[in-house]
Amino acid sequence: MRSSSPVLGIELYLPRTPIMTGADTARILGYPTTAALYKAHHRGRLPIQLFKMPGRRGWFAPTADVRRWIEESLTGVPSAFDN
Repeated sequence: MRSSSPVLGIELYLPRTPIMTGADTARILGYPTTAALYKAHHRGRLPIQLFKMPGRRGWFAPTADVRRWIEESLTGVPSAFDN
């Protein structure tokens, strides 16, 4: 099976869902707790956008954005979405 990611093995760490929970996002981005993740979000220091979902508690992140940030961080190649 061939991965679409230029960074081998990245798919092993990401959920197979389009949306990640705050806990998953904190773990993948290396924050010790979800509180630390939320504080970084509040201060504008996250490399990705978080959003709220109606009827659900906490914050969520698009899995594709997290994947893109990891790939850019490891390869040093910025995505087409960066200005």
